[in-house]
Amino acid sequence: MKSDFNPSQIESLRKYAKKWRAIGLSTAPANRLEAEAGIRQFYQHIGLRTPTIKWYDSPKAMYDAVIDHIPAKQQLKWIHNDREGLKHRPKQDMPDVAFLEKILTQPLGSSIWNAIRLPILHALDVDARRIGVGYGQHYVAMYGVNDYFENEFGWRQSADLKAESQVAQNSGWWLPYPDICFVCERPSTLKLDEQDRPHSEYGQAIMYPDGWGIYLWHGVNVPEWLIRQPNKITPQKIMAEENVEIARIMLDRYGQDKFIREGGFNKVQSDQFGELYRIEFNNGDEPIVAVKVLDSSTHREYFLYVPPHIRTAHEGVAWSFGYDSADEYQPEQET
Repeated sequence: MKSDFNPSQIESLRKYAKKWRAIGLSTAPANRLEAEAGIRQFYQHIGLRTPTIKWYDSPKAMYDAVIDHIPAKQQLKWIHNDREGLKHRPKQDMPDVAFLEKILTQPLGSSIWNAIRLPILHALDVDARRIGVGYGQHYVAMYGVNDYFENEFGWRQSADLKAESQVAQNSGWWLPYPDICFVCERPSTLKLDEQDRPHSEYGQAIMYPDGWGIYLWHGVNVPEWLIRQPNKITPQKIMAEENVEIARIMLDRYGQDKFIREGGFNKVQSDQFGELYRIEFNNGDEPIVAVKVLDSSTHREYFLYVPPHIRTAHEGVAWSFGYDSADEYQPEQET
């Protein structure tokens, strides 16, 4: 993407992205003094008196406290801050917004908001999700942009938004109500895969100081047993799973080759090129189609996975070698 930014400005932009990504992924204990100072400033600048501040060791504990202490009719009425100040920026020296989005906003939104905040929210019970997401550590896409504009372009952000930013840099999530503010700690554990998605093969990918956490497989929420007890996965469970994403993860953990060998499925066709297997799923997911072939030099059997439209082993092997038609693939000796 061509940009109006010069190399120095691009480097500066990347530094802001790196800074706020580190904040969004931080597992350091909250700096409660700094966070509380930001909360008091937030209330002051929106014209409310200083609240009682309550700390909790996880979002789960925080939302449970909200549900226990705030009347049901008031739970949705936490302080939704008016962010109009973001829309009143000078028009002069407007940066290349598309490039700004690509380098700063979109990566932070993808790797922090979507990849971390949403799975945490998904793991909470229905009543907690109904209340809403509040503010805090994982709002870094917005805070990063404000920080960049203020320091690089001299655009002043409103005092209440700056206070929000201070809390985000020093704590986890928080929900402000009139007279009381609920705040939680940051995660104590956060494990990521190569694509920066929360992921762990052996335990909770995200865990909080009180032990509450969530199990994720490459960013997808999964039940605890699927991570802790993968030996419980069977071909029958995979076939019966209605959630397509969970079924694919179960299959990933179990192994496609093992699934075909031990699943009790009969081949649907065979010829001199191999044996064709086709497995249909009740959940509407795409079928697995594979050709079992024999390596004549090593006598090792292995599977070639082919598209669902394949109907014969010959056609599948031809496709794997780049041929559109089985008739075009006629080797003298199959290996």
